[in-house]
Amino acid sequence: MPDNPEPLFPLPDRPAATPTDTSYPSLSATAPSTGGPDTPRKYLFAAAGLVVVAVLVAAGVYGTTRSSDDVQMDTAARPAANAAIGEAPNDVVGTCTSAPVVSLDDARLSASGLVLDVTAASGCAVDSVVSSSSVRINVVDGPTDVAAGVFDFSSDPALLTGDGNSRLTLTFPLGTFWMVPTTLSSSTSVEFDAGSNDSSNVSASEVVSLSASTVAPPTSGDAEMAAAEALRAISDSDRAVVASSLADRWIPQISSKKPGLVAEGKTWTNADILLEHLQMRIRYPSARLIWSGSWSTFSSPDWWVTAVGDTYPTGESANTWCVANNLDRDHCYAKLVSSVRPVDGSTVLQK
Repeated sequence: MPDNPEPLFPLPDRPAATPTDTSYPSLSATAPSTGGPDTPRKYLFAAAGLVVVAVLVAAGVYGTTRSSDDVQMDTAARPAANAAIGEAPNDVVGTCTSAPVVSLDDARLSASGLVLDVTAASGCAVDSVVSSSSVRINVVDGPTDVAAGVFDFSSDPALLTGDGNSRLTLTFPLGTFWMVPTTLSSSTSVEFDAGSNDSSNVSASEVVSLSASTVAPPTSGDAEMAAAEALRAISDSDRAVVASSLADRWIPQISSKKPGLVAEGKTWTNADILLEHLQMRIRYPSARLIWSGSWSTFSSPDWWVTAVGDTYPTGESANTWCVANNLDRDHCYAKLVSSVRPVDGSTVLQK
């Protein structure tokens, strides 16, 4: 880690139902040419019996030859029928091809990654089930990508109700998110591509907690671009805290990187720098991201610096934090961040 590390600012049409013959067989009883007075009555009862049998047979044929479209139409019409008898339409669980309606309730960082609590509702008049093994969820804040992951709901299906009472906890592990909660605005939205779901014979819950199994592509650009935007957004968000609580005080600096830096066996990219910062931010919750060009005590203006938000009266005392956390002098030393002080005297290395 350079003596004065300074981070870089890089800049279907439905098929017609199969016609079915619903006409009843034509039955006519012919009176015998001869017979006593009781004969017409016997034939009358016989004819009536044949009519009943014919009706039953025809009904059976009709019931067994109805097309699958007839059944689908019944299912589609069921919400209206339920409403007519006083039942809510969303009592029916069906197939819904519209995207769920999702709202963000809370966002936080944990040891597992970025955790979002959301409220979800079916995108249709009926309750629907999310049971696909490849549900893609993108979180965006306006044009900015926040997180993107693929979730497997096949072993823990979610029941999305029409009244929006379903609660989902979605965890995006490291590598599947870019922004942190402090950067998010009220415009943050959750885009839900539920994929292909089977609601038959599925036991689903209105409360589900899942972690992304893999990263999904961001909604725009690529992961490197998303990381560059995130670095800027996080440092902008952290600047107020640094200025009010950390500036002109000694703090432990634990990383300084910029794209193109060759160190630790690789050439660093924006994605690498962001991942390292997020790892440190999760491990040390008070960690903040600093853009060196915003402060006078860094000799170069293009480094991303991660510092811990624990303040000390001297550089030597700040270095005790490094020792206590088993970080050597190449990975941790005391730094004075200021907008008015000179570079000289702003760094104290471990002995």
